[in-house]
Amino acid sequence: MVTHIIPTESPVLRELNLRRAELETLDIELSQRELELATLRGKLMAFERRYLRIVGVRQAELDEIEAQVWEMLVKYGPEDSEVSDHARQARFQAQASSETVGYVREMPAICERFEPSLDLKQYYREIAKMIHPDLAADEHERAIRTALMAEVNVAYQNGNEGLLRKIFLRWKDNPQNLQRDDPNLYLAQTLWRINQVKERLLAIQGELTALAGSELYRLMHQAEETAARGIDLLEAMAKHLDQQVVKFKQRLADMVYAVSDYPL
Repeated sequence: MVTHIIPTESPVLRELNLRRAELETLDIELSQRELELATLRGKLMAFERRYLRIVGVRQAELDEIEAQVWEMLVKYGPEDSEVSDHARQARFQAQASSETVGYVREMPAICERFEPSLDLKQYYREIAKMIHPDLAADEHERAIRTALMAEVNVAYQNGNEGLLRKIFLRWKDNPQNLQRDDPNLYLAQTLWRINQVKERLLAIQGELTALAGSELYRLMHQAEETAARGIDLLEAMAKHLDQQVVKFKQRLADMVYAVSDYPL
């Protein structure tokens, strides 16, 4: 009589298989959450560019005129420390506003919309799942993955599907550099990676919460709500600022006229 021995799975291999399945699930969740974060960042960056071009440049112009008004009051009015303080603050604000809007003046309007295609999102998810830094086996590999992930984020936010496709094809055939011949070491690395992914998921949630609580996000959300009612919030804000600019320009002109005979 022949006795058939049925091989049993060792406790290490059994635990390894369970943890590998857990890691695979976490990898999918991580890539999706990274996509959500990258998409929100891209939308906020694009909205901020549009805001600066439509509203920011007008605010900068208004701030500059206000600064000139206060400086006129300091130069030709009675000595007053409070007025001098206002003038300094107004000049500081005008310089800050000018610097903020400086880089958007020559920017094409295409940079003000972020509408990633389904293919772009799919490439991003697949790449994030493959090369995420938290999946690195050591610090050297983490540095390589971190640099590449930064490149991927820039490509995604710029809508560069061709570059994402190239990165995806280049990386997909690379080995994962895991010590698969040693179940104990493989299990230890898998457990470490699970912990890293969980930490990153918490960090992503924190970043998403912070972005959703930002003033820029609230303004973007408000602009989206008003757009659904056929109102362009930024254009309305720009119109109001244009009126303020006219008002302050007239005030400045009146001041200049009033002191035109003032001895220099």
